[in-house]
Amino acid sequence: MAVALVALAAVPAARAATEPGGVIVRDVRIERSPIFDEEDQERFGWLPLSLVNDLHVDTRQGVIERELLFAEGEPLDPEHLQESERKLRGLGIFTAVEVEARAAPGDSVDVVVRTQEVWSTSVDVGYESFEDERVWSLSLSERNLLGTARRVDLQLDSGVDRSSWAVGLSDPQLFDGRWNGSVSWRDADDGNAIQWRLARPYVSLTDRATFGLSFSDRTASPRYYIADGAYVRPQGEFTDVGVELGHRVGTTASRVWRGVVGFRLHSQDLSSEGSLAIETPRGTLDRRYEFPRDVPENESWRTVYLGVSQRTRIYEELRFVRGMGKVEDIAFGPEFDLRLGWTTRALGSTESGLWVDLRSSWFGRSGRGWLHAASISSSGLVTGDGGRDLRVVADLQGYHRLRDGLTFASGFRAGAISQADRHQVFSLGLESGLRAARFREFNGDRLLRANMELRAVYTPGLLDTFVPGVTLFADTGVAWFEDGRDFSPEDLRGAYGIGLRLGFVRAADDLPVRLDLAWPALYDLDRSSPVISVGTGQVF
Repeated sequence: MAVALVALAAVPAARAATEPGGVIVRDVRIERSPIFDEEDQERFGWLPLSLVNDLHVDTRQGVIERELLFAEGEPLDPEHLQESERKLRGLGIFTAVEVEARAAPGDSVDVVVRTQEVWSTSVDVGYESFEDERVWSLSLSERNLLGTARRVDLQLDSGVDRSSWAVGLSDPQLFDGRWNGSVSWRDADDGNAIQWRLARPYVSLTDRATFGLSFSDRTASPRYYIADGAYVRPQGEFTDVGVELGHRVGTTASRVWRGVVGFRLHSQDLSSEGSLAIETPRGTLDRRYEFPRDVPENESWRTVYLGVSQRTRIYEELRFVRGMGKVEDIAFGPEFDLRLGWTTRALGSTESGLWVDLRSSWFGRSGRGWLHAASISSSGLVTGDGGRDLRVVADLQGYHRLRDGLTFASGFRAGAISQADRHQVFSLGLESGLRAARFREFNGDRLLRANMELRAVYTPGLLDTFVPGVTLFADTGVAWFEDGRDFSPEDLRGAYGIGLRLGFVRAADDLPVRLDLAWPALYDLDRSSPVISVGTGQVF
């Protein structure tokens, strides 16, 4: 099946020209296509496409049926057709999904659900190099284990701070298909981590209730910053437990409102049995640091909270916004999650205050070919002396389609933390948006970062499988500690360069494989260049 690739253009959603209530769904038919259908095999007969199909286990029909929000004999709701299409795409195991209602005798319709398989096994390689620093990762993922939509991940990482391996399993259709869950284990040379989650999410936008339970426990030796650029590595223990109940409280034609109530336990303890070596991005200093027995980061918060959230019911299907050719379901308009709770010593907390957690986002269009995204997040504890690890981060992104296959993308991020946990500060470097810097070269409780890319993509693709692209980019930014120095434009550092992109429309992930070559800018001294980075996904 040929895959149509249209840059930043809306594609048709599920088709239904009727209104809910008066028309009955007479029949539901599911049509499943392999990764490469007969037309593909005839066009590219010199390729072993049938072997690829044979090596892949197709998605079981029951997996598809459990994502549908309609059934035979029920009244037709066009919104449920569209949302079912989005839910199936959201599994990440199909190249294409289409849900279509066709007129049938009498006041009824037949609904046809068409899906096309993807190659669900992926190998991702990450590599970043700066002078004597080498960071690499290798991961193997199966997104559709034996056709069940279960995901298995294996990962190896070798970084500047630690080396580790990890394994994870997730299932989006537990029990009756309405639950999901995940579990993962990570073992590193400075500790280990286990986390699991069990949830009964909202099955649809207008579903009535949800439930979630999560647990995370890890040990590690994180970077603890004692000065601008200088850090030590104490031993840390971190535990988080959460339980939450949610319920729909109202709907309009374009919005859904939900309320939540929950409890969270958060604790962390940093310690050291002796003095610690002082490290910097350029090496270890010849003096040591006596780590305090009681640092502000040693805390235990127990919080009961209430919250409200808003979700939009307005979606558009676009291509080549963040991905490389598959349909992207973009929620247009504002959305937010706000949770407010009281962390109190009465429940055993080490301090009291108002706990805040805010996540808000907006996506919209202005003018011809312009798309904009904005988000603001805030979390932490508001106390009598201002805040405890109270952080605010704002992001702005813009996408301007200059012509078919040519997009100018820009991003800006600003962040600030009040009384920051010194092991969880902002970082800026090779792996975090400044492509000619060292790994985590700049750190602090303040952050400014700007990125620009001119993305050229060959939208027709090659062999209906590969989508190549080229990117010209420029980065700039700085991170600093507010109590150490004031911001100056002279502190900004930058990078510019060129990158290659390659997307695979018949694979599970729509994110591009990325190869970037970056040259430093705004530095006082000469630095080695170009800096090479290889990874998956867009930088911003």
